[in-house]
Amino acid sequence: MTAEGHKGRCVRPNVNLLCSTTPVGFCQGVSTEAIEKGLMGRFLVFKGEYGSPARRIEKPVHLDPKTIAQLDYVAGVQAPKSGKFIGDFEQEIFEVGKTEDANKVLDEKFKEFDTLRQETDVLDKMLPIISRLYQQLLKLSLIHAISNMGYKDPVINKKDVDFAYKLILYFYHTMKDLAENNIFRNKTEEDTAKVLNIINSKGKKGITKRALSGITRFLRARERNEILKDLLDNNFIYLAFETETGKRSRAQIYRSISC
Repeated sequence: MTAEGHKGRCVRPNVNLLCSTTPVGFCQGVSTEAIEKGLMGRFLVFKGEYGSPARRIEKPVHLDPKTIAQLDYVAGVQAPKSGKFIGDFEQEIFEVGKTEDANKVLDEKFKEFDTLRQETDVLDKMLPIISRLYQQLLKLSLIHAISNMGYKDPVINKKDVDFAYKLILYFYHTMKDLAENNIFRNKTEEDTAKVLNIINSKGKKGITKRALSGITRFLRARERNEILKDLLDNNFIYLAFETETGKRSRAQIYRSISC
């Protein structure tokens, strides 16, 4: 349905979006339900390097004649008629070949991602994304092969698969980081992540219970204690007792297991 309310039928629906936002803006617009329904498995997400200096663009960027000619060639390639019909439309199918080395790597990566899928807990919010990693790997391999095809039919080589694999791993770990630290099912899960992130940020030094209480004043004492108990029971953090400089009593210090 269009924005004006007109209904119709779309053959081979395909939408490409290039979007830019901040991590906070991204996480406000993405829910656990969107991930579980498979929506985010169809997106590639890149995280910028915020510490890098910006570069001022003084002149507009122009493509060189060779690149323009190759783009014109790719845009003009016409897939042959297949003789197969879906509804009233004859399908145009262009089969892209692959080398033996590429096929071997594709087989390895398929087994790797399928093993990851099988070993992932069914309640893990990343499971729908994991289930589509190989599908995305194929798409990126194809895009990379087409971008390097020149003036001949594209063939997927090992370098195309290697490129796609590295990109997919980057995407997966970026999404995993965003999902674990910024996208939550409920407020309790969000508050637990906030407390854990605070403790993790203190490194090996850890943080005293009093200091943690001061930072997490958005929590009631009972809620804070329940979160700390849950983190201790699940081995995310551990509790140490140390005497602070100039004091007689020992302080409770929480430290991250990962530090």
